[in-house]
Formats: sequence, structure tokens, C-alpha cells
Amino acid sequence: MRIEKFYTHLNGYEWLKVRRVGFWEEIERTISSIDVERCRTKVSKEQRMLGKW
Repeated sequence: MRIEKFYTHLNGYEWLKVRRVGFWEEIERTISSIDVERCRTKVSKEQRMLGKW
């Protein structure tokens, strides 16, 4: 999984980068370690997409 966009409420991102050095990198590592394919559980019921994700 990857972070495509993020919203920084009240400069939260900047606060993490300055006050909690290394914490943002830990968040990025954790998110990137998630296996997206294992998390997909929905099977489509649409007529043209039967049995597909």
C-alpha cells in the first residue's frame, strides 16, 4: 500500500517532521508493509464483473 495524498490538519505533518523525528518514517514503513491483495475481500456482484475484485 502507498500514500498517494494526505491532508495535514493544523500543520500536523510539519509538527511530526519537526517534533517527532523518525515517527513519520515509521508510519510510512508500516503502511508500505501492508499487503493490499490480502485485504481485498469484496467480490463483485455486477453482471459484467462476476467473480472479480
